[in-house]
Amino acid sequence: MSATSAIVIGGPVRPPESTRLSVRRHRQSLWVVVVAVLLLVLAVDHMLQPGVFPVKRVTFEGEFRYVSPQQLERAMSKQVTGSYFALDLKELEDAARTIPWVNKVSIRRQWPQTLHVKYTEHHLVAHWDKDAWLTHSGKLLHLPGYQGLASLPRLHGPAGSESRLLDRQRRITPVLREVGLKVMSLIQNERGSWVAKLALIDPGTSKLGFKLLLGKEQLDAHLRRFVRVFSASLVEHADRLHTVDLRYPNGFAIAWKAGARPQVAIVNRTFNLNE
Repeated sequence: MSATSAIVIGGPVRPPESTRLSVRRHRQSLWVVVVAVLLLVLAVDHMLQPGVFPVKRVTFEGEFRYVSPQQLERAMSKQVTGSYFALDLKELEDAARTIPWVNKVSIRRQWPQTLHVKYTEHHLVAHWDKDAWLTHSGKLLHLPGYQGLASLPRLHGPAGSESRLLDRQRRITPVLREVGLKVMSLIQNERGSWVAKLALIDPGTSKLGFKLLLGKEQLDAHLRRFVRVFSASLVEHADRLHTVDLRYPNGFAIAWKAGARPQVAIVNRTFNLNE
């Protein structure tokens, strides 16, 4: 007598109890994460709302010479109105740079509710034209109402020539300083010709100075020629000079101030002006 066995396919299969517990715990953990994220989003949204967690303090780092902390605060006041976390630091920096004297500025957050502003002011090195100034980097600044320093040289030239004038002034200044002269002004006219006004550095001497016509070409060679003769024979008569014209290929011409022409010979030896 044979035995027959039957296999039922497709009937319900219940997972093990351990598997069901694992799935349940996973779902619970997922809900915890979802709730935590929602709470975090709500908290962040709340903290970004205007009036919530505002900036309570602003500190400054820099040398206050022409700009005051009050000026910087006023310039940035419209941007410092939202939450400490929502502030656009780039906008704040741009606002600070609207003050003409401000050169570089960087702003960072300091916990818990402080902004730290680090800035530098422009360093003026020359007066440009009638009412503008040049910085150490050659930037042109308009500073309404600023009278400036009398000791700064005055530069003037065609529009867009600021850097060229500043570079030329920096090149001739050390050469002239060696013989006790300073640049009071430097001009390049529309034809490209250079004219400098010089004066003795010694404050006890005349501040009226004299003109130096450099011409268009071979400016360095002409200047070296003048410096060599000036130190040897003209320095004692500097306050009598009106104009020194260097635009000659083998020498230069001197015009004296009215009634100030020396009564004795000022050059008693021969110079090789082509050296």
